[in-house]
Amino acid sequence: MAQPQFSRCIVIDDDPDILLSARLLLRDLFRQVETFQAPDEAVAALSAGCADVVLLDANFGRGATNAAEGFHWLSEIRRQDPSAVVVM
Repeated sequence: MAQPQFSRCIVIDDDPDILLSARLLLRDLFRQVETFQAPDEAVAALSAGCADVVLLDANFGRGATNAAEGFHWLSEIRRQDPSAVVVM
């Protein structure tokens, strides 16, 4: 098996099935895939070191569809690491 191409990926989503799927799909590309249901925990984990990419869900609250929470957490991530690569 080939070595992963990238170091660290952080996935933030409130759906545990999405997190499991992401971990399984990305484990061959990244040496470390960290998953978080709570965005604040993910932002705290970023303080331990940069990630190659952050995959961020747009909606966390029940019934939310306007992506306001996702944009809030995007700004928190960018405040902590202005060069962060975030896919929402």
